[in-house]
Amino acid sequence: MLKQRFPDRRIVAYPDPTGSARKTSAAGETDHGIIRRYGFSCISPKHPWAVKDKINSTNWMIRTADAQIRLFIHPRCKHTIKALKNVTYKEGAEDYVIDKTAGIEHWTDGLGYLILGAFNQVKPWKTGGTGWRVY
Repeated sequence: MLKQRFPDRRIVAYPDPTGSARKTSAAGETDHGIIRRYGFSCISPKHPWAVKDKINSTNWMIRTADAQIRLFIHPRCKHTIKALKNVTYKEGAEDYVIDKTAGIEHWTDGLGYLILGAFNQVKPWKTGGTGWRVY
């Protein structure tokens, strides 16, 4: 549908790195491969971002320390707005542990991957390898 609505545009997906794993449910094809097969570019780190990096980068886009607003959410994006208002940390947990009981954290997680991929305010984890995969 996106390709039909915007045929002359380059559309980029910023998925999490787990989509590059081959799954038997996808007949040996990766999620990233499926995205590319439909004509989208796929930019993903080789290793997951730290949860605190996704949270801090998202907060930085919403409002910087000097009160600049860099992220605007359209009012029709109800699920994203709901997630930004309601996703919380697990009470009593050390570090950044997201409470997933409401089932709405996927919206903020995806937004975090977009922000880190497109605006790259922090470096991806260095756990060996070369860093980024751009298809």
